[in-house]
Amino acid sequence: MRDLGERIDATIHIAYEIKMCGVAAYGLNSAMENSLVANVYLESLLIHARVLGEFLYTPKRRPDDLRPEDFDGPLWTVPTGEAADRVRTFLRDTGQMINKHMAHLTWARVESEQPKWPYFQILQGLTEAVRSWCDHLKTHDPEVAFAVEAAVIELEILSNDCGPYADLTYAS
Repeated sequence: MRDLGERIDATIHIAYEIKMCGVAAYGLNSAMENSLVANVYLESLLIHARVLGEFLYTPKRRPDDLRPEDFDGPLWTVPTGEAADRVRTFLRDTGQMINKHMAHLTWARVESEQPKWPYFQILQGLTEAVRSWCDHLKTHDPEVAFAVEAAVIELEILSNDCGPYADLTYAS
C-alpha cells in the first residue's frame, strides 16, 4: 500500500473523475436543446465514466495504474447486481466504440450508425460503486476518505437530477 501522502494525492485525481461524471451528466441533461453542447457533455461523461469504471472494475494492467486495492489492499469488492452489470457491460462493449467513434477518426465512424450510449444506466452503476468504495474507505482508510466523500455526494446529487434520456446518439 502506498504511503498516506501518495494516497491523498491520488484521491484528488479520483475525486476529479467522480465530479466530472456528475457535472457532465447534469450538463448533458441541461443541454438537450443544443446538440453540439450536448455532444460535448456526452463525450466528457463517457470518457470520465470509462476512467472511473476502469479504476473500480478492472484489474491492474500496468504498475502505475491506480486501483482501489492501492488504498486498502484487497479488502474492497466491487458491488454486484444489476447496476454493476451495466457498468461491466459498458466497459466491455463501449471501449471499442469510444475508440472508433470519439477518440479516433475511423471508417467505422463513417460507415456505421452512431452508437447508442446508455449514459444514465452507466451513471447509476458508477454512482453505486463509488458510494460503496467511499463507505469502505471511511472504515479502512479514513485519512483519505474525506477527499472522495464530497465528490461522491456531488455525484449523487447531480445524477439524481438527470433526465430520463436512456440512450443517446450524437446529434448532427
